[in-house]
Amino acid sequence: MNDVKLEELQDIFDDRYIKKEDLEKQVNEVASKKYASKQDLLEAIGKIEAMQVEQTRNTEMLNKIYEIVISIQEDQSQQKAKLALLATDVEIAKKVLFRQVWESLPRIVRVFVISISIFLLLIIFSALIGETANQFMQTNGLYVAVATATISYLFSRKE
Repeated sequence: MNDVKLEELQDIFDDRYIKKEDLEKQVNEVASKKYASKQDLLEAIGKIEAMQVEQTRNTEMLNKIYEIVISIQEDQSQQKAKLALLATDVEIAKKVLFRQVWESLPRIVRVFVISISIFLLLIIFSALIGETANQFMQTNGLYVAVATATISYLFSRKE
């Protein structure tokens, strides 16, 4: 993206000053003449020198622009790193706040909260297991009853 902008600036500079193609045509015209006046030669040399000066200025200006772009990119990367660091600090602060609140509670309250949580989890877990067992017995109850009766008959016979 920055390369495109730099190329556009280079095109603007080329339009404002002497284009290389035009200078080359003028120099070739003077060089191809069998006889050239001193004025023609001085004019061509003057244009060449003017172009060199302008190219030097343009190059310096583009180098400064490029340095500014690079420094802006470095600043942006540093700001992104700082922002990421701040985000992690906020997350750590949230976790620390929970720990501070939790540890500030009296021990009896913490034990009560933990025991209530475990009790509720056991109720939910037993309800899930009970529902699954109920469905199993509804579909396979007859087989379970026959297997239980057969096994109990076999064990009672051995005694």
